[in-house]
Amino acid sequence: MIRAILTDIEGTTSSIAFVKEVLFPYASAHLPSSCTAMAATPRCVARWTR
Repeated sequence: MIRAILTDIEGTTSSIAFVKEVLFPYASAHLPSSCTAMAATPRCVARWTR
């Protein structure tokens, strides 16, 4: 079971306010469904079963 997802904003060309107020909420809203949708793809399976 995945217990955490680490995100990295290194190299982001936007202001930290935009990252905090727009990008993080977007990711928070969309990551669960994206992870569920991609969980069985060969790339994810290979990455998380090592």
